[in-house]
Amino acid sequence: MGAPRDEIVRIGITKNGGQPSSISMDLYLAEALIKKVGGEKEMAQWVQKVVSDLEREDNANALGTAIGTQTHAKSGLSRRVQRATLRYVLEGVN
Repeated sequence: MGAPRDEIVRIGITKNGGQPSSISMDLYLAEALIKKVGGEKEMAQWVQKVVSDLEREDNANALGTAIGTQTHAKSGLSRRVQRATLRYVLEGVN
């Protein structure tokens, strides 16, 4: 993580049952997450779990939606993972 301070990092993930992909995250946020979980490998595992949880939630919500029902657009996956990361990193901060 020795990249310049204004960069975005890419984190490899799998989604939809094994399709390789990646999400982007602000470098500062990624570094804070690494410190919180104990290392880069643990960070990647934490991010993958969040992605899987978000997909499971999306699938459950889709099952409960009737055809033709108006729905609201979701934010992109990277943004949703970053929001979850920020909540986790700031947990316990007053």
